[in-house]
Order: sequence, then C-alpha cells, then structure tokens
Amino acid sequence: MNPILKPEIIIPDTSPLIHLAAAGMLNLLNQAGEVVLVDMVVLEATERLDKPYARDIADWIKECLKPGSNQPLRIVQTEIGELYAAKKLVDPVYKSRGAGEAAVLMWLSEEVEKTGREVMVVYENGKVPELIRRNALDIDIAVLTTRAFLRFAAEKGYIDDAEAVWRAIAAVVPSVSAADDRFIRRRSFTDTIF
Repeated sequence: MNPILKPEIIIPDTSPLIHLAAAGMLNLLNQAGEVVLVDMVVLEATERLDKPYARDIADWIKECLKPGSNQPLRIVQTEIGELYAAKKLVDPVYKSRGAGEAAVLMWLSEEVEKTGREVMVVYENGKVPELIRRNALDIDIAVLTTRAFLRFAAEKGYIDDAEAVWRAIAAVVPSVSAADDRFIRRRSFTDTIF
C-alpha cells in the first residue's frame, strides 16, 4: 500500500511566515505537507532578528532542520539567493525587493514538475498568482492566501476555527488584509477560482 503523499507547501514571500508566527502557528504548515522555502525567502525572513517574528521564524526553521525532526522542511538553493548573498558580502546594506518571489518562480519552473506531488503555494504578495499564471506551469497547483490556508487547515481538522486564528493574527499584525481570502486551483493550464 502506497502512503498518501501530502503536498509540497511553497512559501514565496515572508508575510505568510510572519502571520503564522504571530499566531504561534508555523507548525501548521508542517501538518499540511512538506514545507519548501527557497534560500531567498529564508534570508528575507531571518536576516534581521530584531524585526517582528523573525526570531520565531528562525527558531522554527532551526527546529525543523534538526536531524530526526518530524516537521518536514526543505530549503532549496537558488541562483538569485546565491547572488544576493554574494552582493551582501560586498555591500551589507544592499536590499532586493521581490527577490523571494522571483527565486520561488525560478525554482517552480525548473523543479516542481519533477515532484509528482500536488503543490500548494501560500502567499500574501498579490503578484504571486499572476506570476504563476503567466508561467503556465503544467502541474496540479493550489494558490492560497494565508487566510484561505487557514480555512483549508480547519477543513482538514488541523485547527478548530480558521476565523478565530485569522482574527488573532489581525489583532497583532494590523497590515493583514481582512478581505483577501483567495484560493486558486490550477490544473493543466486551466484556472478555477473557488
């Protein structure tokens, strides 16, 4: 009997990590599947540990990467992440906007079709669905905002009340968009918005 493969959970920008960290719910990602972070997103999320929730995210990553951990997390190296790290050695104040999304998109287009698994992208940056749509990847892919991911987690029984968790996030992270609750499924170049 073959085991049921959970999806790969791709995080293309730091906001979902920040929002879930604010609610103490980063492990929810691990319950849903194997979390994949590109190096650029890790850098953006943990480079400055004085930023809100950066230490929580760094601790979660460290815990997931410990040998024998039952919290699946994989960090993938990208050309963009390597270039950014090299540039930071020369210019410590160098910043790069949108590099996380670009690194994820590059990784998706080159690697994700090889997995044979469903892919779930959890995002907050509104450009992400359009970037995926434009690249027309022929894979089973679900693109969800963090709020939609919480609804998914509630439907799977990982949490009791998605809206209560969302309200808790909104109470401590006022920049969250209460209206943004999108879920897009893409299968063989066909989009359906639920």
